[in-house]
Amino acid sequence: MEYLFNELSATNPAEDKAQAMAWMQTLLKTCKAAHKLGFTQLRVRHDFLQTTISRNYTILDWLRETDFDSQALLMGIRQSPPIGKEIQEEKYIYMEQIVLANDEENQMEQEAEGLGVAYLTNQNGTLAVSFDSDFKWDKTEIALIYRFLKEGKSCEACVKVKHASKPKHLNEHKIWALKKKSLSEPYKNLKPSLHNFLPNKKISNQLVDGDWNKFREQLAQYPDSKNALIQEMAAHVAEINGY
Repeated sequence: MEYLFNELSATNPAEDKAQAMAWMQTLLKTCKAAHKLGFTQLRVRHDFLQTTISRNYTILDWLRETDFDSQALLMGIRQSPPIGKEIQEEKYIYMEQIVLANDEENQMEQEAEGLGVAYLTNQNGTLAVSFDSDFKWDKTEIALIYRFLKEGKSCEACVKVKHASKPKHLNEHKIWALKKKSLSEPYKNLKPSLHNFLPNKKISNQLVDGDWNKFREQLAQYPDSKNALIQEMAAHVAEINGY
Protein backbone atom coordinates (compact mmCIF):
# COMPACT_ATOMS: atom_id res chain seq x y z
CA MET A 1 0.00 0.00 0.00
CA GLU A 2 1.14 3.53 -0.64
CA TYR A 3 1.20 6.46 1.76
CA LEU A 4 2.00 10.16 1.45
CA PHE A 5 4.51 12.61 2.91
CA ASN A 6 3.09 15.86 4.26
CA GLU A 7 5.31 18.57 2.78
CA LEU A 8 3.83 21.19 5.14
CA SER A 9 5.74 19.62 8.02
CA ALA A 10 8.96 20.84 6.36
CA THR A 11 7.76 24.43 5.91
CA ASN A 12 9.89 25.75 8.79
CA PRO A 13 13.42 24.29 8.84
CA ALA A 14 14.96 22.94 12.04
CA GLU A 15 16.97 25.23 14.30
CA ASP A 16 20.17 23.34 13.62
CA LYS A 17 21.60 20.33 11.82
CA ALA A 18 21.29 18.07 14.87
CA GLN A 19 17.57 18.71 15.10
CA ALA A 20 17.15 18.14 11.37
CA MET A 21 18.93 14.80 11.67
CA ALA A 22 16.61 13.88 14.55
CA TRP A 23 13.61 14.69 12.34
CA MET A 24 14.91 12.35 9.66
CA GLN A 25 15.53 9.51 12.09
CA THR A 26 12.05 9.84 13.58
CA LEU A 27 10.55 9.89 10.08
CA LEU A 28 12.41 6.69 9.19
CA LYS A 29 11.25 4.99 12.39
CA THR A 30 7.70 6.05 11.60
CA CYS A 31 8.03 4.64 8.08
CA LYS A 32 9.36 1.36 9.48
CA ALA A 33 6.33 1.15 11.78
CA ALA A 34 4.06 1.91 8.83
CA HIS A 35 5.79 -0.81 6.80
CA LYS A 36 4.80 -3.39 9.42
CA LEU A 37 1.17 -2.46 8.77
CA GLY A 38 1.57 -2.91 5.01
CA PHE A 39 2.47 0.63 3.91
CA THR A 40 5.50 -0.03 1.73
CA GLN A 41 5.54 2.79 -0.84
CA LEU A 42 6.03 6.39 0.24
CA ARG A 43 5.02 9.07 -2.24
CA VAL A 44 6.75 12.42 -1.98
CA ARG A 45 7.01 15.61 -4.01
CA HIS A 46 9.37 15.56 -6.99
CA ASP A 47 11.68 17.98 -5.14
CA PHE A 48 11.65 16.01 -1.87
CA LEU A 49 15.43 15.50 -1.77
CA GLN A 50 15.99 19.23 -2.26
CA THR A 51 13.82 20.07 0.78
CA THR A 52 15.70 22.33 3.20
CA ILE A 53 15.51 20.84 6.69
CA SER A 54 18.03 23.18 8.34
CA ARG A 55 20.13 26.15 7.31
CA ASN A 56 22.06 25.22 4.15
CA TYR A 57 21.18 21.57 4.75
CA THR A 58 18.81 19.51 2.61
CA ILE A 59 17.48 15.98 2.73
CA LEU A 60 19.97 15.14 -0.02
CA ASP A 61 22.81 16.42 2.18
CA TRP A 62 21.56 14.23 5.00
CA LEU A 63 21.32 11.27 2.64
CA ARG A 64 24.96 11.67 1.62
CA GLU A 65 26.11 11.74 5.24
CA THR A 66 23.92 9.12 6.88
CA ASP A 67 24.62 5.41 7.28
CA PHE A 68 23.99 2.91 4.51
CA ASP A 69 20.97 1.30 6.21
CA SER A 70 19.20 4.66 6.50
CA GLN A 71 20.03 5.45 2.87
CA ALA A 72 18.68 2.11 1.71
CA LEU A 73 15.52 2.47 3.79
CA LEU A 74 14.63 5.93 2.49
CA MET A 75 15.43 5.19 -1.14
CA GLY A 76 13.69 1.83 -0.94
CA ILE A 77 10.33 3.19 0.20
CA ARG A 78 10.18 6.18 -2.16
CA GLN A 79 7.83 5.49 -5.05
CA SER A 80 6.86 7.04 -8.37
CA PRO A 81 4.71 8.83 -9.37
CA PRO A 82 5.51 11.75 -7.07
CA ILE A 83 2.86 13.83 -5.35
CA GLY A 84 1.46 16.31 -7.83
CA LYS A 85 0.95 13.92 -10.73
CA GLU A 86 -2.78 13.79 -9.92
CA ILE A 87 -2.92 17.56 -10.28
CA GLN A 88 -1.08 17.53 -13.60
CA GLU A 89 -3.39 14.84 -14.98
CA GLU A 90 -6.47 16.50 -13.42
CA LYS A 91 -7.37 13.19 -11.79
CA TYR A 92 -8.35 15.08 -8.65
CA ILE A 93 -9.91 18.26 -10.00
CA TYR A 94 -10.40 19.85 -6.59
CA MET A 95 -6.89 19.25 -5.32
CA GLU A 96 -6.19 22.99 -5.00
CA GLN A 97 -9.25 23.34 -2.77
CA ILE A 98 -8.03 21.15 0.07
CA VAL A 99 -6.42 23.28 2.75
CA LEU A 100 -5.19 22.78 6.28
CA ALA A 101 -7.88 23.43 8.90
CA ASN A 102 -7.48 25.06 12.32
CA ASP A 103 -4.10 26.58 11.48
CA GLU A 104 -4.10 29.60 13.77
CA GLU A 105 -0.41 30.34 13.20
CA ASN A 106 -0.86 31.21 9.53
CA GLN A 107 -3.21 33.98 8.42
CA MET A 108 -3.07 32.67 4.85
CA GLU A 109 -4.57 29.27 4.07
CA GLN A 110 -2.05 26.56 3.27
CA GLU A 111 -2.76 24.18 0.42
CA ALA A 112 -2.35 20.65 1.73
CA GLU A 113 -0.97 18.76 -1.24
CA GLY A 114 0.32 15.57 0.38
CA LEU A 115 -2.46 15.45 2.95
CA GLY A 116 -5.02 16.16 0.22
CA VAL A 117 -3.84 13.33 -2.02
CA ALA A 118 -3.83 11.01 1.02
CA TYR A 119 -7.45 11.91 1.73
CA LEU A 120 -8.55 11.49 -1.91
CA THR A 121 -6.69 8.23 -2.56
CA ASN A 122 -9.17 5.48 -3.51
CA GLN A 123 -12.42 5.55 -1.56
CA ASN A 124 -11.29 5.44 2.06
CA GLY A 125 -8.06 7.41 1.90
CA THR A 126 -4.60 6.35 2.95
CA LEU A 127 -1.98 7.30 5.53
CA ALA A 128 -0.01 10.56 5.61
CA VAL A 129 3.29 10.95 7.50
CA SER A 130 5.08 14.10 8.64
CA PHE A 131 8.25 15.32 10.23
CA ASP A 132 7.87 15.57 14.01
CA SER A 133 8.58 19.27 13.57
CA ASP A 134 5.66 20.93 15.36
CA PHE A 135 2.99 20.13 17.93
CA LYS A 136 0.30 20.39 15.26
CA TRP A 137 1.74 17.27 13.59
CA ASP A 138 1.71 15.32 16.87
CA LYS A 139 -1.68 13.84 15.98
CA THR A 140 -3.12 10.64 14.56
CA GLU A 141 -5.58 12.57 12.39
CA ILE A 142 -5.22 15.90 10.60
CA ALA A 143 -8.25 18.09 9.90
CA LEU A 144 -8.66 19.50 6.39
CA ILE A 145 -11.15 21.74 4.63
CA TYR A 146 -12.40 20.21 1.39
CA ARG A 147 -14.02 22.66 -1.03
CA PHE A 148 -15.89 21.44 -4.08
CA LEU A 149 -18.73 22.22 -6.47
CA LYS A 150 -22.01 20.33 -6.28
CA GLU A 151 -24.75 21.06 -8.78
CA GLY A 152 -23.11 24.39 -9.53
CA LYS A 153 -22.91 25.43 -5.87
CA SER A 154 -19.76 25.93 -3.81
CA CYS A 155 -19.63 23.47 -0.92
CA GLU A 156 -17.25 23.01 1.98
CA ALA A 157 -16.69 19.97 4.17
CA CYS A 158 -14.47 19.31 7.16
CA VAL A 159 -12.61 16.04 6.62
CA LYS A 160 -9.79 14.16 8.32
CA VAL A 161 -6.86 12.11 7.09
CA LYS A 162 -5.08 9.31 8.98
CA HIS A 163 -1.70 10.57 10.08
CA ALA A 164 1.52 9.75 11.92
CA SER A 165 4.65 11.70 12.82
CA LYS A 166 5.89 9.23 15.45
CA PRO A 167 6.03 5.43 15.47
CA LYS A 168 3.54 5.23 18.35
CA HIS A 169 0.90 6.96 16.23
CA LEU A 170 0.64 3.82 14.11
CA ASN A 171 -0.89 1.96 17.06
CA GLU A 172 -4.07 3.98 16.49
CA HIS A 173 -4.27 2.84 12.87
CA LYS A 174 -3.69 -0.92 13.21
CA ILE A 175 -7.27 -2.10 12.71
CA TRP A 176 -7.91 0.37 9.87
CA ALA A 177 -4.63 -0.58 8.16
CA LEU A 178 -5.30 -4.31 8.43
CA LYS A 179 -8.74 -3.87 6.87
CA LYS A 180 -7.25 -1.74 4.10
CA LYS A 181 -4.50 -4.30 3.50
CA SER A 182 -6.98 -7.19 3.34
CA LEU A 183 -8.88 -5.37 0.59
CA SER A 184 -5.76 -4.76 -1.50
CA GLU A 185 -3.95 -8.09 -1.08
CA PRO A 186 -6.17 -10.23 -3.35
CA TYR A 187 -4.98 -8.15 -6.32
CA LYS A 188 -1.42 -7.60 -5.20
CA ASN A 189 0.19 -10.06 -7.58
CA LEU A 190 -2.45 -10.28 -10.25
CA LYS A 191 -1.35 -12.67 -12.98
CA PRO A 192 -3.48 -14.74 -15.33
CA SER A 193 -3.65 -18.44 -14.43
CA LEU A 194 -6.14 -21.29 -14.21
CA HIS A 195 -7.03 -20.13 -10.70
CA ASN A 196 -6.58 -16.36 -11.03
CA PHE A 197 -7.71 -15.15 -14.43
CA LEU A 198 -7.72 -11.56 -15.62
CA PRO A 199 -11.15 -9.92 -16.14
CA ASN A 200 -12.69 -10.21 -19.61
CA LYS A 201 -11.20 -7.34 -21.61
CA LYS A 202 -14.41 -6.50 -23.45
CA ILE A 203 -16.47 -6.08 -20.27
CA SER A 204 -13.58 -4.40 -18.45
CA ASN A 205 -13.30 -1.81 -21.19
CA GLN A 206 -17.01 -1.10 -20.99
CA LEU A 207 -16.66 -0.52 -17.26
CA VAL A 208 -13.68 1.76 -17.69
CA ASP A 209 -15.10 3.67 -20.67
CA GLY A 210 -18.44 4.27 -18.98
CA ASP A 211 -20.60 2.55 -21.62
CA TRP A 212 -23.21 1.67 -19.00
CA ASN A 213 -26.25 1.32 -21.29
CA LYS A 214 -24.58 -1.33 -23.39
CA PHE A 215 -23.18 -2.99 -20.28
CA ARG A 216 -26.65 -3.24 -18.66
CA GLU A 217 -28.11 -4.65 -21.86
CA GLN A 218 -25.45 -7.33 -21.81
CA LEU A 219 -26.07 -8.13 -18.14
CA ALA A 220 -29.80 -8.55 -18.75
CA GLN A 221 -29.05 -11.54 -20.98
CA TYR A 222 -27.27 -13.46 -18.21
CA PRO A 223 -28.75 -15.57 -15.37
CA ASP A 224 -28.47 -14.35 -11.77
CA SER A 225 -25.62 -16.75 -11.03
CA LYS A 226 -23.49 -15.27 -13.80
CA ASN A 227 -24.42 -11.71 -12.81
CA ALA A 228 -23.09 -12.40 -9.32
CA LEU A 229 -19.75 -13.42 -10.80
CA ILE A 230 -19.71 -10.34 -13.02
CA GLN A 231 -20.38 -8.07 -10.03
CA GLU A 232 -17.45 -9.65 -8.22
CA MET A 233 -15.30 -9.12 -11.30
CA ALA A 234 -16.45 -5.47 -11.51
CA ALA A 235 -15.26 -4.90 -7.94
CA HIS A 236 -12.01 -6.60 -8.97
CA VAL A 237 -11.56 -4.20 -11.91
CA ALA A 238 -12.44 -1.17 -9.77
CA GLU A 239 -9.85 -2.14 -7.15
CA ILE A 240 -7.13 -2.64 -9.75
CA ASN A 241 -7.81 0.72 -11.36
CA GLY A 242 -8.22 2.60 -8.08
CA TYR A 243 -11.85 3.58 -8.58
